[in-house]
Amino acid sequence: MLTPSAVVVRPGFWGECVTIRRGKDEAQQCVLTASFEAHSATEAVRWVRTALKLVTPALDQNEVQRAFAWLEHGQWEAVHQVKHGNAFAFGVSAGGLHILWTIRRVRFLSLAHRQAGRLPACSELYVCRHS
Repeated sequence: MLTPSAVVVRPGFWGECVTIRRGKDEAQQCVLTASFEAHSATEAVRWVRTALKLVTPALDQNEVQRAFAWLEHGQWEAVHQVKHGNAFAFGVSAGGLHILWTIRRVRFLSLAHRQAGRLPACSELYVCRHS
């Protein structure tokens, strides 16, 4: 158990990847696919870059062009935005699926029951949000 003197708050960046699929009834299904804890804005954006490169083969030509334009130029603006406390979002669509990455500056509070990079069980209680 953490005692008050052992609680540590440290700055960092939180990244999320959500997938949004429109169902047959037009209702959106949003799933938190991945999350990432980064020490720097550059590290957080690198996570998005890597994931985006992995999904580009599944994208149509227009989305591939948007993805490569961001990879070549937009990533630097994203690093700048996040470093200065602004949230960042970038998304691509493939068929009926939209993939959205977000990064925001946060303060991490030490959790006594977090082990090996796994989120605590309480994290499953929160629903996926997107804007």
